[in-house]
Amino acid sequence: GVVIGGDADFSNCENKANITNAFYSNHFVGNTKDGWIDPCTAAGILGAFDYTITSVSGNLTINECVNSAQIKSLRGNVGGILGFARNASVTSCSNTGDLARYYTDATSHDAPYKGGIAAWIVDSEIKNCVAKCLVYGCGPGSANQRPGGILALAEGQSSIDGCSYFGDVKSLAADGKTPVCGGIVSVTKG
Repeated sequence: GVVIGGDADFSNCENKANITNAFYSNHFVGNTKDGWIDPCTAAGILGAFDYTITSVSGNLTINECVNSAQIKSLRGNVGGILGFARNASVTSCSNTGDLARYYTDATSHDAPYKGGIAAWIVDSEIKNCVAKCLVYGCGPGSANQRPGGILALAEGQSSIDGCSYFGDVKSLAADGKTPVCGGIVSVTKG
């Protein structure tokens, strides 16, 4: 789901249900549609917080939440706990659910931003979280893959502190593209 505006607090939540997001969009992350960031997002606890082009007021807290289910998405952002958030604090969470490929063949596209805890954060923090899972991205065509063990993309004044990742991060790049992946974080933007 998506939370827009106001404060939100998720504590001691657990997800055991596998998640598959089959929504297809040719908008890449950061493109817009009707005032929203591209709507492709899937995660074990919360898909997105403050998912609009310009930030709305509010803070998100996710504390001591657990995901143990597999998550896969045709496009967009995939996080073990969180898909996308601004002004968020994610603490003491864990993920053991694999972030698998949507298709099993090597020629099909997949979600470009995948993180064991979160896919994409802006002006947010992730503290004392653990991910024990496979994070696998595949991007034939025009997509660049950026999987990260804890986080795929950090923007603004974001921080990662005291987190651990145990598993494999795999990226299969599109023709002519260079895969970018990281054991903790894949990409940062100032």
